[in-house]
Amino acid sequence: RKNWRNRIRFLLKKNSSQSILHLKRNRPYRPTADDVNQWAQSLDTLLSHTYGKAAFCIFLKSEFCEENIEFWTACEDFRTHTSHKELASKANSIYEEFIKSEAPKEV
Repeated sequence: RKNWRNRIRFLLKKNSSQSILHLKRNRPYRPTADDVNQWAQSLDTLLSHTYGKAAFCIFLKSEFCEENIEFWTACEDFRTHTSHKELASKANSIYEEFIKSEAPKEV
């Protein structure tokens, strides 16, 4: 648990073009220690926070498994569609990209 928090803090301090600190250029913001502690308690809390999700994406990229969060994001986006045509199109897109055998980002 402590190692996970240290990795998140490292990612928050990382100074690169992919740094999550550059997500909101107009307003500098750093998640508080309380934010990070809440992320450690709940994946839903982590993913619902802009910077938590970005830090998690960076972590997954460092572990060579970013397709997992991309799949989750695509599924969450799928849930927002209401039209049958949009749902069918999005479902096909998710299947082609993530689910079918030999998909580019197979999960």
